[in-house]
Amino acid sequence: FYSLLLHHPSDLIFIGFRFHDILTALLVLNYILVRRPNIGRTLEITLMILIVHGFVNWVLVTFAFGLFSKDGSIASYKFLIFFGRAETAFGIHRSQGLFWEPGVYQIYLNVALHYFLFYAKRNFWAVLSFVGLVLTISTTGIVLASMQLLVFLFGVRQKLSIKVLKIMIFLPFLVIFLSFTQTVVEDKITGASKGSYMARNFDTLNGIAVTLDNPWGIGFNPQAYQKFASENTFDIVTPLNTDRGQTNGVLILAYSTGIVWAVIFLIATFRQKIFPQHKILFFSILVGSMMTEPLFYSPFVWMFTLSGLMSIRLQGLTNSQS
Repeated sequence: FYSLLLHHPSDLIFIGFRFHDILTALLVLNYILVRRPNIGRTLEITLMILIVHGFVNWVLVTFAFGLFSKDGSIASYKFLIFFGRAETAFGIHRSQGLFWEPGVYQIYLNVALHYFLFYAKRNFWAVLSFVGLVLTISTTGIVLASMQLLVFLFGVRQKLSIKVLKIMIFLPFLVIFLSFTQTVVEDKITGASKGSYMARNFDTLNGIAVTLDNPWGIGFNPQAYQKFASENTFDIVTPLNTDRGQTNGVLILAYSTGIVWAVIFLIATFRQKIFPQHKILFFSILVGSMMTEPLFYSPFVWMFTLSGLMSIRLQGLTNSQS
């Protein structure tokens, strides 16, 4: 309604899209509140399916790419459930599961890692989530996974003897993984993947400029933002073709709804009721991922955001009851 009051009627179809996203998330939350299913078990099965499918998909892409590539060179599909790209990174195909790019898949894998480390405490599935994250070779995903491992090793309250034992077991592996993380980050900034970094850097700078220049928002029509981007209205120095859409979901939220609503929605996301423990860590995972993918308006993310606006306690993933 706010967008309708402020913006041109041409936004109507895009307002409809956003309404669909919010309503979908709200219906899921309503189902949880009314039917009171076992959220943990439902989430666990869903994440396990995503992880197993991701490994099967990666094996097919790696060893049988010709079977499901239409032209042998670009992202393609087979039977509508297996996805892959011909290009490789560090000598391997990047895992992307059911999604159109690895950066999206890593979001669900980091949620899986969070769940299996801090809630279900299933080490086997936590390891599979982590290996899946490494295979995405997503810079954001690997950095967020590193942060989760550090919190798991050093930030969780437990007996000193257990913490020392965990550190002794995991420290050599953690050192190697952090070195790998550094390599991936350097490749993103100065190596073969620097084009992606430059594109996201432009998106960030331009998105901030559009937000500050339009603090009440420009609406949901992506063509409104595209005009700023294609014309490089704010004269941002970049070697790239600026005729591109925005990839930073947090900034899409900010310049489409305005700064006030963006702050409200971010606070609500922090207050989410689905993962009641380690809220700062989970908020960092979710928002960190949204800063590299235009998915803040997806029903998956809105489910967390809307739960933070509710003055209720979900029958969540701990032993506490609603």
